[in-house]
Amino acid sequence: MSKNVTREEPRDATLDLRTGALHDSVDDDLAPTTELATLLVPGDVAPVRVALLSRDEALAGLVHRTLTAGRGHEVDVVRLGRRADVIERMSSEALAAVLVDLRTESSFGTDAVEHLHLAFPADAIVAIVDSDGGDATASAAVRAGAEDGLPFDGMPAASAWRAIAFAIERRRDARSVQSVLDALDAPIVVHDQERTVVYVNLAARRLFHTEPGTLLGSRWPVEVTAGKSAFRALPQRDGSSLRVQVRATRTRFAGREATLLSIQDMTAQRDVEARIRRHERKLRESQHMESIGILAGGIAHDFNNLLTVIRGRSQLGMRKVQSGRDVTRDLECIEQAAKQATRLTSRLLTFARRDVVKPELVDVGEMIEESIPMLRSLVGEATRLDVDLSAGVPPIEIDPGHLEQVLLNLVANARDALPQGGEVRVTLAYESAGPDAAEGIVALTVHDDGIGMNDETQRQMFEAFFTTKAEHGGTGLGLATVRGIVKEANGRVRCRTAVGEGTTLRVEFRPATAQIDDSMSTAALDGTATSGTILVVDDDENVRAIAAEMLETSGYAVLTAEDAADALRLIEDSSNVIDLLVTDVVMPETDGPTLIVEARTHRPDLRAVMVTGYAPYADASMIPGVPLLQKPFTMAQLTEQVEAALRN
Repeated sequence: MSKNVTREEPRDATLDLRTGALHDSVDDDLAPTTELATLLVPGDVAPVRVALLSRDEALAGLVHRTLTAGRGHEVDVVRLGRRADVIERMSSEALAAVLVDLRTESSFGTDAVEHLHLAFPADAIVAIVDSDGGDATASAAVRAGAEDGLPFDGMPAASAWRAIAFAIERRRDARSVQSVLDALDAPIVVHDQERTVVYVNLAARRLFHTEPGTLLGSRWPVEVTAGKSAFRALPQRDGSSLRVQVRATRTRFAGREATLLSIQDMTAQRDVEARIRRHERKLRESQHMESIGILAGGIAHDFNNLLTVIRGRSQLGMRKVQSGRDVTRDLECIEQAAKQATRLTSRLLTFARRDVVKPELVDVGEMIEESIPMLRSLVGEATRLDVDLSAGVPPIEIDPGHLEQVLLNLVANARDALPQGGEVRVTLAYESAGPDAAEGIVALTVHDDGIGMNDETQRQMFEAFFTTKAEHGGTGLGLATVRGIVKEANGRVRCRTAVGEGTTLRVEFRPATAQIDDSMSTAALDGTATSGTILVVDDDENVRAIAAEMLETSGYAVLTAEDAADALRLIEDSSNVIDLLVTDVVMPETDGPTLIVEARTHRPDLRAVMVTGYAPYADASMIPGVPLLQKPFTMAQLTEQVEAALRN
């Protein structure tokens, strides 16, 4: 083998990432001393130092003689018999080149070349092979990362010097390129086509908390298509994962096809987003509490009115009974007041719910009509409330509590724009979006004839905590929350205002595709109810008594218990025939669901109905197949649930 083996890629066409330099081929006839004189610049170490990985002591002498014969340079050849010693020397000294003995008797394989190349890609590695039949070994060494393959017998001095000359050039350029890459804030990793890491810059080492060389030679854990960007979770040594965004670009590194990964740590952004979500949650809760205060004031006013009716009619009814007069009118008034109180309680509980948003079909006109007494109380006596509700407005899909919150905030905002009183007008209409549109819009509008807003106020009106009110006059969360709720419901808010001409806030919703089913099934109270024995359990004596009397009136036999322990004694008594258990959810000691489970250990086929006034955790899925009846219930609702449970 008369000539050294070189890389398949022509140097004159290769831009190497590790050096950033274009390499031209050099003839063996070029005087190496001249080339070295050009390349030896301040900062390079003299003498020229070469490391030899070989077990052959005689080879070190041959290499030294070849490199020093008539060349005018001092050459220091260090023979090392272990790969670890070479790595230590390469880490601590500036070596011009590393020669690896790959002759058969030396027993070093091309894996040594590959290992050194991965650990120190900026240093040149030259393979020494057998003179005869060493072409295949030399080619394999070049593929593994060697710069050249030199024959052992008659080692050409010019070829050896050329390798050293290129090594000095690469080291100088590699230092410049590495200093540039290490100065970048962006973490950069380069891996080859097998995803073996061949380069890691300083920012990447800091990101992954690794020492230089720790990642080199390892397999990159995730794949990103070149030319693409992707979010990935990178596993860490402590078992955690690092969330990053990776951009992949094709490049060449050390003469090979490679992929450059530019990495962005998303942990900080994730923390910022988490903080924003926490602040938004706190903002919503703060505004929620302000709205609850408004709502509670209105509901307290309405409840006092209802209680006045109930107590007054009860007293009048008792006097009429004593005198033998008809009390039908008094009972009807009490029943009507109780219905209104039920609706108020339901609205308050729905509005106060903080956990899960539950959109449902809502008749906006009905909601506004039921809120009129509270709205009149909200605006005060000095302000006139005018409500105009168009007929035939389709329902919308929204959380009922959220819709009521929107209405309260808009009316409260209009009231505050009328410090000396005036008019607040609430209108609801269904408007066509055009002759060719598939559907129109449901428009809820609140107008006041107050002071209006200037341009600067309009620009900030939806910003959280922005307010034109005096200190302690408001939180500035009302309109911000309105916009958030409406946006969540796929609607939008529009404003028309001018200084001295009042303000109109218009909320637009898409109508729901489904319609509200107003039909309600009620049990027939004609004496044909299913027979059976019902055990009623409630710690409130009055509720227990009224439920028992309702069921007895419907034809059932009834047993009662004041708590779970009392109920279990009746259930455990085999002489008692019990077809159905009706139990309150919230009770002292043992709650209703637990009672049902324990009761079924004695009577596996026992059917049950749960009843609750308010339990934050209560829903119909607590015990599969057991319905949940909301207090206050009517006689028809109670008997309907009981009959359904007995039939099923």
